[in-house]
Amino acid sequence: MKSFRNLSSPTLCLSILLAGCLLSTDNHSLWGKKITFMGRQCLWQLDPSIEVPALEELSVCVRLRFTTLTEWTGFVYKAPWGRSIELGLQGTGEKLSVFLFGEEVSFEKKLKSDKWYSACITWSGQAQMLHVYINGDSELKAHVDHSSSRHLTPNGTLTLGASHFVSVDGTVKKEDGKDLLGEIGLFRMWAREWSSEDIKGESCADGDVVSWDLRQWKTTCPTDPDSSLHCAWSHYKIKMLTFMDLSLRAENCSVPLEGVTRKWLESALPPYTTVREISVSSPSRSCPVVNNSAALHVQQPQGPWTSFACEKCFSCEAVIDVNPAADVDVVQADVIARLSETFSPDNLNLTADRHSITVLPVESFPEESEPAPTIGTHTTTSAVTGPTQSLQTPPSNMSTTGGPLDLNETTIGPDIFFKVNLTLSLTGSPTNTGPVITKWLKERLEVNNTMIILNLIIKGGDSRYNCIFHVQEYNINSVEVTETLINVALTSKYEGDSYIIQTTSLSLKHIEPENCLEETTSTVYGEYIWPEAFPQVMGEMACRKPLSERAYRLCKLDIETDRTSWAVPDMTRCKRLMSISDLENITVSTDNAKEVVDMIQALVDDQLGNSSEMSSSDLDAVVEKLNEVVDVSVIKPDVGADIVYIVADILLSKTNITPVASTVLNLTERMANGMDFEDESISVTAPSLALSMVNVAPSEFTGLTFGVSSISPTQNPKVFINQSFVSEALPGSDATISLPTALHDLFPGGLKTRIQFQFYGTSELFQDPEINTGASVAVNSYIVSASVNSSRISNLTDPVVVTLNHQKPKKPKDKVRCVFWDFQKNAGQGGWNSRGCVTWSVSSNRTSCRCNHLTHFAVLLEVAPRLPVKDPHQPVCCSAGVEHALLT
Repeated sequence: MKSFRNLSSPTLCLSILLAGCLLSTDNHSLWGKKITFMGRQCLWQLDPSIEVPALEELSVCVRLRFTTLTEWTGFVYKAPWGRSIELGLQGTGEKLSVFLFGEEVSFEKKLKSDKWYSACITWSGQAQMLHVYINGDSELKAHVDHSSSRHLTPNGTLTLGASHFVSVDGTVKKEDGKDLLGEIGLFRMWAREWSSEDIKGESCADGDVVSWDLRQWKTTCPTDPDSSLHCAWSHYKIKMLTFMDLSLRAENCSVPLEGVTRKWLESALPPYTTVREISVSSPSRSCPVVNNSAALHVQQPQGPWTSFACEKCFSCEAVIDVNPAADVDVVQADVIARLSETFSPDNLNLTADRHSITVLPVESFPEESEPAPTIGTHTTTSAVTGPTQSLQTPPSNMSTTGGPLDLNETTIGPDIFFKVNLTLSLTGSPTNTGPVITKWLKERLEVNNTMIILNLIIKGGDSRYNCIFHVQEYNINSVEVTETLINVALTSKYEGDSYIIQTTSLSLKHIEPENCLEETTSTVYGEYIWPEAFPQVMGEMACRKPLSERAYRLCKLDIETDRTSWAVPDMTRCKRLMSISDLENITVSTDNAKEVVDMIQALVDDQLGNSSEMSSSDLDAVVEKLNEVVDVSVIKPDVGADIVYIVADILLSKTNITPVASTVLNLTERMANGMDFEDESISVTAPSLALSMVNVAPSEFTGLTFGVSSISPTQNPKVFINQSFVSEALPGSDATISLPTALHDLFPGGLKTRIQFQFYGTSELFQDPEINTGASVAVNSYIVSASVNSSRISNLTDPVVVTLNHQKPKKPKDKVRCVFWDFQKNAGQGGWNSRGCVTWSVSSNRTSCRCNHLTHFAVLLEVAPRLPVKDPHQPVCCSAGVEHALLT
């Protein structure tokens, strides 16, 4: 289960944004779609133009769902004019058969209808080993001795959902029998043997021999969308044929096509994409006919191809990152739609042949290619297994493909940074001031690709705004020249379509942030030593596993302090090397507490992402290690927030947390009481959980009120703090606890006293066996608590006021009770107790309690028994007294 932080899912947002951009034009992508085979005359055949090579190793993956489990066919590949199955997958409800070189290998595997299965077959000619996986699990590993050949017969015929034969006229015909009654999706074939690790990784990569693209198939039946087949991915390769307008001017002939194409892609593609590499080539001696373009049949010049913009058509390949990952079909449709529009920079008109555009999700990019930099960065690369740095560099240091020059040729140093504080007036009628101001700043400072704006904060309103941001200059000019350029750019008057921007005050400060020092981090992905890095540099290292992927970390400049610090590493491309059971081998210290908590969070997220619950042994290991963190280290707010998220994730899962409930409650209280923070108070929230800590001076204490509003168990609650005693519920709150002024008489000695409040939107930690066995009594409110320096406070003369909304409305005959959690009840397991609490005020939706001690409070609801409606025609069998006794 993923952590429910109070941030919207970036992947979901990106998918929605991209989907909103789609044009109502043809889309050849089959991603997110399925073929439905229902016994009708449906033939799904690989197009004869797609040639399958003589593969000495291969992998094939397909997803299947069965409507009826009769004899079925997943796919069949036959040699040209061949009768036997060269490669294929067939089966029944109890047995699967894999065919290779005409040989059938069967094994028992019970399948179910109405459930998607992922089936993958791999073959290595060198090892002569066949491997079959179902849903990522290895089901068959068999030696297939094919002495006559170690490769697949090339240029055969392939069909999905049914077997086939080739008629005398060369037409592919469907064979009767063993037709699939069900659905097929995501059929792909690769020219390499995938490892078990690759298969389990559930890659969204498309096949490099046969891909899931309608242009590769001939079909007599339609496809249907299926959201369960969506697959989010980050790595894509774009291929297309591009035409150049003949009306270009001669001076543009000196423009390298790589640069023109990069400018096109970076302008056309959405801001969530990063163009990594571009290559162009001459497709042929002449351009093909496309849409009556001015580029029809234009002859290419004789002699070597020059790669300049005078070429009238050219082939282009580019590799891009999409961050965050988005559904393949959404990315494909959006990129094709965007690149189908004409791009016109500097008197050039570029148009891609829409039919030629392919957007292929690929496994990963070659190790020698540049990593995915952040916007405005470039990358310097060291050895494959060593770290690299992504620097923001001037264009003079860039090759025509956007990559850096060799480090021996170009000396890279730290860039120049300024802190800018300006006030401006914005008059007129812009629709949205934030984007308008941002656009103005970028147009003023980022025009020549020598500067970039960082960490922009915009405040104000009513035509007057204050902007604070950093400017990074790519070490091209001196500090004095850069300062002059910024002054000139930001002080001149700017007139937009319906508004005017004028700077009224401007303050520039040259800052020299220090480098981020070398740092060793231990993670669930292994240990990484991040080398010293310049400010705003993206460090890069090879993953411990797999080595072909990279991990990234930014040396980030903070807008508040103007200092640098390492950001959280991006390890999304690396594979986890640890399991929860490995936590016992880790020793917690004051220096590594955050790393350990980050490990626990990653492990819990991974476990609950694959299962709805944690085992008791895993739960014990997590709780034990969190206790160790709290015991040996000073808890900082960010670490405390991570611990709260971990607890919330477990509470919202189906994990049985009752055996460790008291331990977890004690853990959160000790953590909150010992948390180190600078402000007077701090609150930490997670779904269904909130902690607030307030430091008070006993002599100045005049009461304190804590309130919480909770909209949903999966959303972070909202916390209210009032520095006084309030006898009523705080407005908009679902739970309120108010501490009286007289409480200060019981404060321990000392200059500062720590008061902490806790809120639980679920009762999973408070399972009372006495009420859980009876359906008539149940917890009917959220749970709220207060404590002072973790000490025991009781026998208060002025009561604590607790007001709790009912989760279920109280009916007139129902009873409610104010209770507290008694840790000693039920032999130390805990239970609800009403001693010391008075139910003060009750309505159908809310109850107010008065209690003489501090602990965890809730409201119990006792539902009145419902008397059955008496049938007036039923004869009276008993006296009235006996009848009443029976009914009760």
